[in-house]
Order: sequence, then C-alpha cells, then structure tokens
Amino acid sequence: ETYLSLGLLDQAETQLRAALTIQRDVLPKPHAETARTLSRLAKVFSARAHYEESELLFREALSTYEALYDETSPHVVETLSDYAWLLILKADYPQAESMLHRGITILRPFGESGEFGLARALNELGIARYHAADYVRAEQLFREALELRRSHLPEVHPYIGISLNNLASVLQAQGDYQAA
Repeated sequence: ETYLSLGLLDQAETQLRAALTIQRDVLPKPHAETARTLSRLAKVFSARAHYEESELLFREALSTYEALYDETSPHVVETLSDYAWLLILKADYPQAESMLHRGITILRPFGESGEFGLARALNELGIARYHAADYVRAEQLFREALELRRSHLPEVHPYIGISLNNLASVLQAQGDYQAA
C-alpha cells in the first residue's frame, strides 16, 4: 500500500504479486486478505492504464468479498466503488453507473460512512453522468455529495474542495459561468 501511495508502481506490483502467490498457496479460499491484495494489485494496474488486467483483478476481489460477506460490508462497497472508478477511466459509463447505483442503494440507509461513503459514490456517479453529458443529473449528484460532505467535514477539507471543483465544472459545461 505504501509503494502504491508513493507512486512506486514497480515495487508495489512486485510486492503484491509475491503476496498474492503466497496467499493463494497458503490461505483457504475464499479469503479476505487475498481479496485485499487483488484489489490493491488492480489499483496498480489501473494507475498504469492497464485496464483489462485491473478489471479482471477487481472482478475477482469483488467476487471473493461477496462470497465472504453480505453486500452491506464495507469491503464490498469499497470494491464496487474502486471497480466503478476503473470503469469510468475506461469510459464504460453504463457499467460504472450500474455499480455505483448498487453502492448507493447499499449506503443510502446508512448515510455518510467515512471515506468510502455515500458522498464518494454520489460524486463518482456525478462524474460518470458528467462524462455522459448529462449535466443536469451530474449537477444534482455533485450538489448532494457536497451537502453530505459539508455536513460531516470542515469547510477546508480537501473533499469539500473536490466537490466544489466538480460542481464548478458541470456549471461551466452548462454555460453558467457566474455560478461556476
């Protein structure tokens, strides 16, 4: 995880591949640690724009988590969100939206639940709608995400800034330069 966060993708891949080999040899199937490693390795491939490899790993991680936990598990929801982000990067907006809708349906009864909460899912769905040129829906989603984030975070938090930037982008795309 440290190598990945530092952008040291070669080292991250090497370590994660070694860990995955050991986990597949030693741990029972399915196992949460294997799923976590699969997800982390998928993020490395995603960062390298190796989307097909990343997608295969995210699918396996999601399948593993779904075999271990119910769908309200933070592991399932986080993996859905990470996988959906990959699909947005691939411009596969319909599939990304499907995953994000699933995550939002799971999260909505719980409200904001931290970094991988409802606001993140709403924001990512807004990004997908923005790229699909559905600016009205994107604006609604960005506003809802911003409202949730403002209710749980200080105004100077980076996530507030991200939400404001996304909202400004969609307003600008609609020609509302004053509001942007």
